Amino acid sequence: RSADDTSLISFYHKQLGEVAQEEYLNKEFKKTRHKVIAEYFYKKDLLFEKEDKIDGKKEKGGKSTIIKERTYDIRKVSELPYQEVYGECWEHLEKTLCDLHFIEAKCAVGMIYELINDYNLALEMHPDAQEEKKKELEQKKRVAKYVEDLIAYSEGKIEDLDLILSVKSPNVE
Repeated sequence: RSADDTSLISFYHKQLGEVAQEEYLNKEFKKTRHKVIAEYFYKKDLLFEKEDKIDGKKEKGGKSTIIKERTYDIRKVSELPYQEVYGECWEHLEKTLCDLHFIEAKCAVGMIYELINDYNLALEMHPDAQEEKKKELEQKKRVAKYVEDLIAYSEGKIEDLDLILSVKSPNVE
């Protein structure tokens, strides 16, 4: 299969790949693999020169001309943030996502939405965000329970309605 103008090696049968992953890639090993891949992409240059040879026989001079074109490494801009997140390389991830050259490269290759996804993934997976995510989940559960209770109260199924903190009116003295 291919991705980002590059050939990739994978299992032909999806189930075989899933079994191999389950059998041989435990959580710590996965993290280590992501970290190694992240380090590989981190060390690669963001730009590389691509050479195109133009046959001079078609032109008047008869000499071949080599044109060098600088282009962004699509695989690097595609893979680096993902690998840094799952490799838990938080300092490198911060440098990557704050690097204006990286941001420019990702946008230049048409990956603007993927860049936004990189930021969202980083915010979601960062250890410092876990406590906030837990609080948000608890708040959503409280609101969902309140909505259920409110409906039941309006239908006369329950007599008392417990207000959640965000709905209670402040005490005025």
